[in-house]
Amino acid sequence: MQNQLLFCLFLLLSLGVFAQTEKHNNDTKNTHPNVMDTTYTISNYQFNPSKKTVAVLQYFSKGKVGTSMGYFPDNSIKYDSTVLVVLGNQILFKEYFPKEVDFNTLKYVGEYDYGVGLFRDKQYIYSYSVNFLPFQGIAKKIDISAYTRINDYLFENKMGELFYLNTKNDLKLVKIDASLKVDKSTLKHLQEQYFADKNGLYAFGIRYFGHMYSNKFSQQPIDILVESANGKTIEPIITRNYIVYGNSVYAKNYSIEKLKLDVNKMMELKWGIQNIYFITDGANLFENRHSSYREAEWNKDNHYANDFFKSDVNLLKIFSPEIKFLQGKDKNTLYFSNLKGDITQYTEKHGVLIKTDQGYYFANMGRADTKPEKIDKVVIYNQNTRKNEDFDDRQFLNIEERIFAYKGNVFLHNIPVKEINGLQNPQIFNHNGIKTNFLTSGDTLIAFGNISGYQSEIIDGEEKVFFEKWIKRGIDITKLKAINKNLLVDEANFYDCSNGSLQIIPFKKLGLPVKLLLPTEPMQYDY
Repeated sequence: MQNQLLFCLFLLLSLGVFAQTEKHNNDTKNTHPNVMDTTYTISNYQFNPSKKTVAVLQYFSKGKVGTSMGYFPDNSIKYDSTVLVVLGNQILFKEYFPKEVDFNTLKYVGEYDYGVGLFRDKQYIYSYSVNFLPFQGIAKKIDISAYTRINDYLFENKMGELFYLNTKNDLKLVKIDASLKVDKSTLKHLQEQYFADKNGLYAFGIRYFGHMYSNKFSQQPIDILVESANGKTIEPIITRNYIVYGNSVYAKNYSIEKLKLDVNKMMELKWGIQNIYFITDGANLFENRHSSYREAEWNKDNHYANDFFKSDVNLLKIFSPEIKFLQGKDKNTLYFSNLKGDITQYTEKHGVLIKTDQGYYFANMGRADTKPEKIDKVVIYNQNTRKNEDFDDRQFLNIEERIFAYKGNVFLHNIPVKEINGLQNPQIFNHNGIKTNFLTSGDTLIAFGNISGYQSEIIDGEEKVFFEKWIKRGIDITKLKAINKNLLVDEANFYDCSNGSLQIIPFKKLGLPVKLLLPTEPMQYDY
């Protein structure tokens, strides 16, 4: 009898969790279904619709020694009247915003510094710190009601003069030098001081040219045409650290930093989990040791990247330094660490694998002047044949440290995942400049965020990882958008992988309105 009661309870819970949801096309989703006493965790918030509470993940003291983390109710959030707002890459609530904000016209503008973002309504543009807005409702603002909005960064007064939104030091509208004769219908903001229209690339409000400490300096901020389009149609490419305009590369910086790089050959690599990058075309090299690439640091004092990258080498591919390799007595052969057999005879190799037109090399990162080793052969374990084989880089995808895909299989800590095989064209889900912790293949979504542990078992004589709770199938990938690395959204659901599994949470289950104000331009910072 007890077992029957338990089975009935389980069945009821399952039906509640997997109930179908309506799709809403409006910006704000009004969702008030019958809710159960169930909690839903999204990012740092825990929702309990039946109790109408929202708890926030916070640190707390455990007495004399150390601190811990737990969820504590936020009593400022009124569940019956609040709105859950996805603002850029933040989850916020109506109560967190300044009281004068008009929610009917609220729009996300973008970010202009790490941890600092912009939003607007019909009267004001606000700048806010993502760390302080939820707790203090603090936001600077400027009144734009006297101007005609051309776009979020361009405005026109009654006399037909154009103004751009300046975010340096303070938030203000600044008149554009009329002698530049910019085309207001095509002028758009790219990054920092850079704007572009059909005629060229501009920098507004700058003082420095070239390296920040050079003699090229203007006493007053000026607007300049950086590079003419010369009648060509040029679509700028915007990334976290640089802009590509035609055949030119400009570093993200408050000065004009043109990098000597071949746009057809250049590659950028992130060094581990830190926000340290280097960019190279095989002959020229820059590192962002001072938060950005700098023109004057061309081919000088590289601390992380190897000198090999400025030796006129023809690069084909650079593999992530997160990948772990092994090397045995044969120094000309390199092995992936999923190698099968007695691995005690091998030693770990830390560095980066480089593929060139002359074959493979292995560079010791962090020791710039150490000459890379020439590698004649790279070997990897093939789960399909259960044999070690010559590495085929076309079939390889590095997902993150500890995790990679090869020939349709995924390996976690070099152990194959039981539920994943035969993946077709697996890709890391990238959206609006955000590289997420999600992998897609067809209609399958696989998450890898915050994996603190896993279960494994010997199956057919081989250890395999159980990973089903991180996999969802039957997903329309084309409708997904990234909020941050561990959180996606479509028109009706959140997809969260920050709390020990991949959870699909319908807006409808939360029992409160959801307003999606997502970026329209690439995000510039790592979160």
